[in-house]
Amino acid sequence: MKNSFDSGNQEAERGTPDDSFGVGSKVYLYGAGHRRLQARAITTLTEPDRILCGATSEELEMTYLFMLDGRGVIDEGFGEAGGALFKLSEFFPDWGLALPYSVKFDINLRKYLMGFFVQKEGVNRATGLARFELNGQLDASFGNKGVMIWDPQIQDVAPENSTAQVAQIISNAKGRDYHGAMELLDDGEVLLLTSLDYNDYSDLAYVVKVKNDGALNEEFGNGGSLRIVREGANLSVTGEDLVRQGDNYLVAASAGISDKRWFVGRYDAKGYVDPSFGVNGYYDGQPSVKNVILKRYDRSQFYLVGTSNNGVPQYLFFQLQRRGMNGEEDEHFGEQGWASYVGDDFNDIYVLKAALYNSASTIVLAGHADLRREEGSQAFIVSIEQDMGWDGAFGDNGRVLLPKGQVIHDLVLQEDRKIVFISSLNGAPDSYAIVRLIS
Repeated sequence: MKNSFDSGNQEAERGTPDDSFGVGSKVYLYGAGHRRLQARAITTLTEPDRILCGATSEELEMTYLFMLDGRGVIDEGFGEAGGALFKLSEFFPDWGLALPYSVKFDINLRKYLMGFFVQKEGVNRATGLARFELNGQLDASFGNKGVMIWDPQIQDVAPENSTAQVAQIISNAKGRDYHGAMELLDDGEVLLLTSLDYNDYSDLAYVVKVKNDGALNEEFGNGGSLRIVREGANLSVTGEDLVRQGDNYLVAASAGISDKRWFVGRYDAKGYVDPSFGVNGYYDGQPSVKNVILKRYDRSQFYLVGTSNNGVPQYLFFQLQRRGMNGEEDEHFGEQGWASYVGDDFNDIYVLKAALYNSASTIVLAGHADLRREEGSQAFIVSIEQDMGWDGAFGDNGRVLLPKGQVIHDLVLQEDRKIVFISSLNGAPDSYAIVRLIS
């Protein structure tokens, strides 16, 4: 398969870099002292046409929120010369860098929100939320001067002078791949899906409900948080994705350590399992590995995006399934849905992020695949049409391969179908860029 990302064609073919964005389709973010930052999470705003991005400076332990226009130019009127910023340890001593995993705009409150992890020794120890005014200043009415954090030891918003429990030294769990998700509710409350380290080798997944003032909603779950469990496989659970369904919400998670069991559960506004969904509140069918849930509002359906789990440690492939809102099978999509693979040069496939373009039901998906004939993996972006086939007009028969060494951290679709994503060169701090493709 050719590398469509490096195409020299000057025509605006779908899947090629958008040269009207940034410099050569890329935007790098900078902080104090012209230090290059690490872009982490991204979303798009429609009115006006803007891109919102959460970023960090590992060197300075600072967290940033940037606003970019449709050309990738920093909005200098937002925050301080284009960036809102905070240092978590100034609000909560003994806690380090806040790592954004989701940024969103609350259209009712007219506020920007950032969900983040806090890591120690390379693993997640806490989750948190920051809220910003339209001008980029932290919202002082929320949490502790605009920021809140939570972990299972705190069980509440930590006071300003709190001292976090000293983390144990972790020797064999650094670099775990954590996923987080954030859903905004109509009354200004926020749901956070987070996975926190339990011990040297396993995680616990929680949904945390944060009130409009930054405190926990103690009527939800166990005093504001709900631990996601699955009967018979609760030693280690990792949260994969969270999607709201009115007053209910779906959670995709994986249970187990090496031999994982994936499931989707639906919970109500109080945190109770909703037995009307699937079988007694859960769905465990194919695809076995459910990384992402995508909801289609206009047809009361949702998609499950993931990979196969065929019992052998190689040759994983895509699986895409469509279900009714109560988990029922969509007879037009089939029980197993659609399955495929990236190409003959790859073995296992891993899904990182997916987005649904509602009006066309096109699914754009980012991930990486292990190389078959050499060490390492290669990142890709693919486009799949509703009829369960590759979008042949995108890239090379529906697939775009990034240059070797590039990894993808987040992805979002604009209203005009252009794809905006964050990539880096194997996570090197100076290599993080925001990239846009024509789609």
